[in-house]
Amino acid sequence: SSAPTANREYLAIDNDSGDVAEAEAIFQADFAHTPITPTGNLLVAPTNDKTRIRALIGTATKSIDVEVEELSDYDIVGDLGNMADSGSKVRIVLSDITPSSAQNTGVAKLKTHTNVSLVTVHDPYIHAKAIIVDGVRMYVGSANLTENSMNNNRELGLVTQTSGVISPVQKAIDTDFAAGT
Repeated sequence: SSAPTANREYLAIDNDSGDVAEAEAIFQADFAHTPITPTGNLLVAPTNDKTRIRALIGTATKSIDVEVEELSDYDIVGDLGNMADSGSKVRIVLSDITPSSAQNTGVAKLKTHTNVSLVTVHDPYIHAKAIIVDGVRMYVGSANLTENSMNNNRELGLVTQTSGVISPVQKAIDTDFAAGT
């Protein structure tokens, strides 16, 4: 009921004790309004997520599939365009919400690259945040690929190489991309 249609969401279940301890420490620090510098595997905004997402994108040799509600971060847009120019096939699925002017600018820049295909989807409402690189590495988390989300919000995510986890997300992205306009 939080959106006009069904939502596309991804849920990461992380049983790694180090990740769980770090998430708990972040929560406790935020709740107590005390600073914390994450040092583990989690991608944490505004501390390390942008750097690690950019690094993930930079590992692509064949393909990058992105499904996010919002995409406007200047650096991420540039990285996706650069990877497309270097031969990686980039597919992007975005929500068809009224985009910000920053997103319109980012989308326009991405459309100038021949290896970038971009669609928007109305149903389900794209609230998910996922990036799959070469079909074998995946980011899933809460951060939109925007300056505000990655620089001002507390967001958590993780990168996995577990094929059994990546496969259903890849299928959902494929379905959404095929249904997009």
